[in-house]
Parts: sequence; C-alpha cells; structure tokens
Amino acid sequence: MDFDQISQKLKLEVSEKILMIKGGNSSVVKAKLKDDSIIAVKIYKGETARIQRMLARELSAVSFLTSNGLLNVPEILEARSDLGLIVYKWIDGESPDSNAKCMDAIITMCLELAKLSKDCEFDSAVDAAFLIEDIKLQILDRITQLRIEFKFKIVKTICALLEDKLRNYQSIFDRNEKLLPFTLNISDLGTHNMLLSGNSFKFVDFEFFGFDSVDKMVGDFLLHPRNLFQKNEILTFKESISNNLTWEPENLKFTLPILSLKWATIAFKRELRNLTQDCSDENLQIFLDESSGMRYLDYYDHLISINAIDSISSFSLFTAKI
Repeated sequence: MDFDQISQKLKLEVSEKILMIKGGNSSVVKAKLKDDSIIAVKIYKGETARIQRMLARELSAVSFLTSNGLLNVPEILEARSDLGLIVYKWIDGESPDSNAKCMDAIITMCLELAKLSKDCEFDSAVDAAFLIEDIKLQILDRITQLRIEFKFKIVKTICALLEDKLRNYQSIFDRNEKLLPFTLNISDLGTHNMLLSGNSFKFVDFEFFGFDSVDKMVGDFLLHPRNLFQKNEILTFKESISNNLTWEPENLKFTLPILSLKWATIAFKRELRNLTQDCSDENLQIFLDESSGMRYLDYYDHLISINAIDSISSFSLFTAKI
C-alpha cells in the first residue's frame, strides 16, 4: 500500500509528502497537511504478527511514559493497527552527535525510567534477559535462523565460528548468573533513536520497550555501533548507572562477551541480506573478513583476553583501534 492510499484510508488532507526515512523495522513519512501542520506516519515492516507486536508495544510504551510525566517522547495523533502504523506529530530536529550533552540526556532518561520501575507494572522488553541462559538461547535461536534463511556457503563457516565462541564462553563462565537489578529499558538506547529539537532531546522508537536487566541495557548500549562516545563519556555513563541503579560494573566481565556474540549474529544477518546469490567464493571470504559480524567476534576475543575491568570500553572505540 503506497502513501496516497494510506492517506485516503486515514482521511488525511495531505498537501505535500516531504520526506521518507527508511529504517530497519519501520519507515517514517513526513507529510504536510492542508492546515500547514506537519505529521510523521510511522509504518512498521515485517510479517503481520511482528507488525502488530511492535505497534502495540510502542503505543502502550508512549502512552505509559506520557501518563507518567515524561514529555520527551513523540505525541501520538492516531494509531491504526489495521494499517500497521501510528501517526505522530512531527518532531523538528536532527540526530545528535555523541557528545557530553547527549550523554547527559541519555543518563537522565535512564534514571527517570529507573524511578518509574519501582512503582509500576509493565511487560518485559522484547528480547529481555534476566539470566545468562536467556542470552545463550537467543544466540542459538539466531544461529538457527541464519542457517534457515541464507544458503551461502559462508554461512556454514559463520555459524561454526559463533558456536565455537559460545562453547568457549561456556567453558570460561560455567554458571547461569541472574542478571539483577531490573529496570524499564528503551531496549534500543542511543543517538540513533534520539532527536535534538531546539535545546532539548527527544527519544523515539519504543517498539521494544519494557522491563529488562540493567546488565543487558548497559551491554547493548556499549555494543551499539552508532554510539560513538569518547572513553570519558562512556565512563560517566557506567559510573552514573552504577551509583544510581545499584549495578555492578564488574558484571561486564561476563555479560559483555556473550552479548557481543549476540550482536555478531545480528550484524551477520543484516550483512548477509546485502549479498547476491552469484557471489564468488573469493568475494564471500572478503565479505567475511571485512564484516561487522567478524569485528564483534574480534571484540569477544578482546574481552576474554583482558583482565582489568577498566579496560572495557565500547565496541565503537574498539573498532576505531583496529
């Protein structure tokens, strides 16, 4: 269904389609109405069940946050589960740089969500992890998905590498740790889901929002390739979360390696989608050697080899040194 058809079904008097922003889970259309107001139509991607799940979660998350006084989130104008979309008031802003001011906003948001976590009920985040075993099972499931979805010769090598690293992890950390404490988590925290609007920051994209372990929240933040913060800013983040959420930074020694394996599966899947079926064996090997998935496996090796917790920084800082 194209945007003109969507506009008709929504009974929108659109005077101009200004912009389309394509993302991994959705596309956002910026449109101007005849009354000169600007809207954002977020159209979810995927199978029907996945679309409905993401839409319902984002709707409940934004409504929950707004009702609890958090106004740095989008304003919903209309939600249509039958069309797989939500209409928002357009936020005029730009994705912020990874700097100290942006980090302050991220920390403030995390602390606000932690406060709400104490006195509210909400569902678990999508892909939440409350035990190390939860992350192991998520990795194994993603490896199975790689084998089913892609028929490239190189996939056998990739899956074998992932399984070997997972066995290595289990031999080193032979335990099923509980991941405590819990907190409400955006679940895709970072500059890529923020807008600098005037002098304030807005947070967007809440389709995976919910309760999760602080360990996983911190780990995912450090592992996201678009969080390009400097070492001192990363240290400020870890110290703030530790001081205010009773989280132990030492946990990164055993949580970040296994989370890096999960991120490797995510990266490999995204990159394999860009390959064509006629790739030569030589090109497939070049792809493997240069892929982000391999960088995450390199990062896993780095994390296993270091001893001092202070040496653990972020994936983007690690890749900058390769």
